[in-house]
Amino acid sequence: MYLGHIHRSAGRYAESIAAVRKALELAPERIVSHLLLSLLQLALGRVEEAIAEAEREPALFARLCALAITHHAAGHEAEADRARRDLENNFGDTAAYQIAIVNAARLDRDRTFEWLDRGSRTVTPACRSRRPSRPSGRCTTIPAGARS
Repeated sequence: MYLGHIHRSAGRYAESIAAVRKALELAPERIVSHLLLSLLQLALGRVEEAIAEAEREPALFARLCALAITHHAAGHEAEADRARRDLENNFGDTAAYQIAIVNAARLDRDRTFEWLDRGSRTVTPACRSRRPSRPSGRCTTIPAGARS
């Protein structure tokens, strides 16, 4: 999966897709993989494939994030708004960064920074039992109730 992120960061989308698909072969229920694939398909201009990948995401928070972004890109504003609203209502306490990403994709600067600020102040119960995994001191964890 990390190889997929590295290729994506380098703009090598086809290689990234191949790496993420290999990760899914090894762990078919791996969460966030279909979210990443949907964003990669979107970067390649394959909007319908991006939506299809988003719908395959097993983690509800990540599926809603991907659907909000891909539907917006497709011009399906009602579906995009519904996914964003559901993400905020169901995971506002635990997925602030994902909500910020959705708002950034919509070029909504104020809401993006509002959610980034909220995320920087949020500590989930899982973070209390872990040492920080990043130099920033913030804990990175999967939102509670992520699978659905």
